Amino acid sequence: MFSFLLDFILNLPIYFWTPAVITALIFIVSVTYAILFQRRKKTKVFNPDEFTAAKHQFESIKTKGIYFCNVCNQLIAGFWSINGQECIKCGMIVHQTCKYKKKIHCKKVTTSEIRDQHQWLEQVDSTDYCFICQIKCQNIIGGLSSTCMWCRRAVHHSCMQTFILQDCHFGELYDVIIQPTEIKYRKQQKAVQLKYFKKNQNKVKQSFSQKLISNFQSQKKKINDSSEDTETDTEYLRQGEDKWILNVNENKRPIIVVINKKSGGQLGMDYLKKFYKLLNPIQVIDLIDEGLDRLKIFRHQQKLCIVVGGGDGTVASVVNYIKSGEIKEWQYKNPPISVLPLGTGNDLGRCLGWGGGSEGASRLVTYLKQVDQQGQKILLDRWDISCDQECLYKQKNITMYNYFSIGLDAKTCLSFHKLRERQPGLFVSRVGNKFIYSQIGAADMILGRKVDFSQLCEIKVDGKNVDIPEGIQNLVFLNITSWAGGATNLWYSESSQFKKQSLMDGVIEIIGITSILHLGKVQTNIDKPIQIAQGSEVELIVKQDDYKQAFQIDGEPFELKTPVKFKITLKDQAVMMTHRHQQSLQFDAQILEVLNWATTNGHIDESQKNIILNKFLNK
Repeated sequence: MFSFLLDFILNLPIYFWTPAVITALIFIVSVTYAILFQRRKKTKVFNPDEFTAAKHQFESIKTKGIYFCNVCNQLIAGFWSINGQECIKCGMIVHQTCKYKKKIHCKKVTTSEIRDQHQWLEQVDSTDYCFICQIKCQNIIGGLSSTCMWCRRAVHHSCMQTFILQDCHFGELYDVIIQPTEIKYRKQQKAVQLKYFKKNQNKVKQSFSQKLISNFQSQKKKINDSSEDTETDTEYLRQGEDKWILNVNENKRPIIVVINKKSGGQLGMDYLKKFYKLLNPIQVIDLIDEGLDRLKIFRHQQKLCIVVGGGDGTVASVVNYIKSGEIKEWQYKNPPISVLPLGTGNDLGRCLGWGGGSEGASRLVTYLKQVDQQGQKILLDRWDISCDQECLYKQKNITMYNYFSIGLDAKTCLSFHKLRERQPGLFVSRVGNKFIYSQIGAADMILGRKVDFSQLCEIKVDGKNVDIPEGIQNLVFLNITSWAGGATNLWYSESSQFKKQSLMDGVIEIIGITSILHLGKVQTNIDKPIQIAQGSEVELIVKQDDYKQAFQIDGEPFELKTPVKFKITLKDQAVMMTHRHQQSLQFDAQILEVLNWATTNGHIDESQKNIILNKFLNK
């Protein structure tokens, strides 16, 4: 068929090939190719069998610099080295045409070796010095020095003979890295024989049945005890017991990183690359492309910490997954979750002591050491917000972590969200995002519609009606100590009417804002909000109005027609990780640490622990 069409086209008269016909033909061929051969990019479903291969993941080099190919050792030429590609997992750099010429293994996930050996890559940073001779490694000729992918030690090739026999010590992050020798993966051997035994063991003669069954059991036992290197390309067991076996040193606490590479003004990709280079690739989860199913591998690990890199919405999605029952072992007592703040607001990261924004990918070693050495467990209340109509994500029940609000801040957040959906190219940095946010707020101060919620809303706290002060244009229902991207010290307990705010006391605080100017003062900690009420069960009724009202839950905005009714009740608690130097939470974390110790050692049971904890928090 193809040859017939080709002959027909070539035999057409020359006067037929006008510019219009050629242009039309090119267009038709291009469209046909796009439809038939171009594949849409799909979200990858985690497949452990593929992941064991630890394959390279190349992308174009996006930074200036002088680079040498790890295959041919030649300079990668071109404007901004556009001819080169870099593996985001191991850092290997190659020409586009060289990456298939020579097989250089990516960073290993697991190995059958007994010793932890170095894994070398012919690449060094400009500041690296040789570990043996202490002479600078960087030079204008490529391929004379190598760096270990794990301990990050650089060595000249001439010095390597005196160093190569030493075991890798995994550098500063030894206590948080899962070493390749500490994780195993079962493989299937002699699959054809096993399949035959399974299919025919009930059909063989009685005299041979016992022998066949015993042989089958012995073969199965051998399979369950076997494991292979990451490069092995074999069939793996898909049924029965867990395929991954972790045998981590009991004194270590591995860190699992879940990162949203689109957070941080699109800078999350830099953090993803850095984590891949610092940790075992199986410890780093790309939330966008992989989802969260890989967390199931670690469900039996006793000492574990999860770091979530992203905004407050990313943290909420990870905790929701863990508490949803997808991982039964973690549904009621999850591993502590630390926050790497990469979003715009980062209120949860700020109140837990991890700051309002990360200091850059270059400081990740310091951050991981702080999580391991200075982190303390603390409980965070999770609240259920039920609505009498579909609201956020077209659902009637939403889980809240930080705050729920109606009014000025929700309206500004909604305008910001709509603009970001129309013009995503404007939002490429946190500083720029905050500038746009402030401009939207300033425009609302001049042109926005004023609403007095003392006339439009009714609030019930623990079954009792609460008076809303006159002139309130913004109602906020707080669970944490930070709001609106940096406003802190919101709940001042000078009055004996209210008690001190806590993240784990099962109590919601309600505050009010009177104007956009008052909101700006509160955000910059110049002024204080108006304290309204405090309670464990809250109902909000918004009466009939001619306009839609803007709401937000944890920074996610939406708008609804009125009248509408919300009910806020305590759902459960999640275990989080706070920084030891966070003074406002230090006392609560120490109480929880002592009570956990007493429960673990059998001095008190779980119910007694909860009674004592509530007594402390209600003082």
